Amino acid sequence: MRLLIIEDELPLAETLRDFLHEEGHQVLLATNGVEGLRAVLEEGPDAAFLDVVLPKLSGLGLLERLRQLGRSLPVVAMSGHASEDEARACLRLGAVEYLTKPFTLDRLSLVLQVLEVTLFPGKRQAPSLSS
Repeated sequence: MRLLIIEDELPLAETLRDFLHEEGHQVLLATNGVEGLRAVLEEGPDAAFLDVVLPKLSGLGLLERLRQLGRSLPVVAMSGHASEDEARACLRLGAVEYLTKPFTLDRLSLVLQVLEVTLFPGKRQAPSLSS
C-alpha cells in the first residue's frame, strides 16, 4: 500500500515510516496539516496515519477539508492528547480508527491488516483478534 504519515514529531514519524517500510509499504511523510493535505491531493495514497495535533492545519481541520472536497481516504487518527470527544469528532469526520499515543507496533500491525483487508479484499485474510 501507499501510506501517508502526517506527523510533526519527527522521531515518531521516522519510527512509523521505518516500520511500515519494513512491512513492504511505500511511505510518504508530511510534517504539518498543509503538507499532508497537499500530499493527499497530489500523491493519492491508499490510506493515511494522521496526528490530530499538527501545525498549520490540525488533523481535525484536514479531515474536514477532505470531507468538503469529497475525498474518500481511509484515515487512522493518532493523538497523544486523547479524549472521547476528540475520538468521536475524528470518527464523525471520517477517520476509520483512532489510536492513542503511545501505541505498540503490534497494535499498528493489527490496524494495517484491517486496512489491507478493507482496501484489497481477497488479497489477505482478516486478522484474528484472539491472537
